[in-house]
Amino acid sequence: MAADEHKRCDKSRPSAVHAQRDIEEQERLRQLGGIVVHDLNNAMFALLGRTQLLKRQASDPELQQSVVNVYDTVKLLESLITKLHAACQREASSDERSNLRAAVLLGLRHALGTLPESIRPGGDLTLDAWLEQEVDHLPRDLFYDGSIVQVTTALAQVISIHRLRATNPIKICCTVRKVDDETRFDFYAEDDGGLWEHGVEPPSLLHGNFDLALLPLAAARRAIRDIGGKAALERAPTGLRSHLSFKVNHGLSLEQHGNRGAVHCADQHAPRTRRVLIADDDPSVRALLVAALESVNDEVETISDPSALLSFPELDSMDVVILDAGGGGIEALRKLRESGSTLPVLVASGSMVEGNFDESTRFMMKPIPLDRLDRELTLLASHRRR
Repeated sequence: MAADEHKRCDKSRPSAVHAQRDIEEQERLRQLGGIVVHDLNNAMFALLGRTQLLKRQASDPELQQSVVNVYDTVKLLESLITKLHAACQREASSDERSNLRAAVLLGLRHALGTLPESIRPGGDLTLDAWLEQEVDHLPRDLFYDGSIVQVTTALAQVISIHRLRATNPIKICCTVRKVDDETRFDFYAEDDGGLWEHGVEPPSLLHGNFDLALLPLAAARRAIRDIGGKAALERAPTGLRSHLSFKVNHGLSLEQHGNRGAVHCADQHAPRTRRVLIADDDPSVRALLVAALESVNDEVETISDPSALLSFPELDSMDVVILDAGGGGIEALRKLRESGSTLPVLVASGSMVEGNFDESTRFMMKPIPLDRLDRELTLLASHRRR
């Protein structure tokens, strides 16, 4: 399909598609600022050093004065670059731990939603049906040390390159592989857009390469480099292939493996079923949490009186407790810890709760965000296994 045909298709797409593309473009512009500042800063550092060296070596008074003038100009440029750097600061790295499968599903759903149907993978399947099928083989207990935003941003950026080139459905594959003692997630996408006339390295002022067509690659690479990730492009027989890769780890997860057929990309690593106790006096909260946890095959028990936590007969067999801070919940937690128990407890409250929680206790404001629940409980369980 020609580029003008793509544009005609895009006019009929929902506004959400254009909103997603705006997000991609904003991220590329932000990365452009970061690249420019980084490269200019390195160039200024080198220029300052050479100017100082020349100043020491020059013996002619007029030449010395000329060098001083150049040096002052370079220092002025350096101060301007410092201001640019303050405006283009990268986001601070987080200590989040995210579920791989959830991040890949979210990232691909957003990125592929921007594609015309003629180049979207999956054939006659709906997007959601194809996504579930494509990532079904990914172990549900795989995590990486970073935020979901990092991975979804990288996926959207590399797919945006193929979106502008493909004439037939883009080929996509997600795999997990063992490399020595390390487990890595690999994502590949390939189009049939023919010869790629650009380079395969991100733009750089220092290397004389500033092809704006490669900005999405720069944005993808910067998005996942804090999690040890890599992003690359390479020429393929029929077009262009992109590759994302980063380290992942197995961990106890709320999401459990279901029954599935042959696995074509990764070995199964099924964690045992998690047992969760919900202690909350609000029936609507209990119902919501039960539905969320049982939908992924967790074993869930509930009690309506948080103060009765210690009287629950199967308390010692639970993997984690979600405890309402009200209704005597905090007092019950205090008694639990005084008994020497290290049972992981996620304290939930509609207002801030004062107190020094140990590593077996975490706090979360109500309403509980279900997209964070998995990560919070996984972190709690990891402390108990140490």
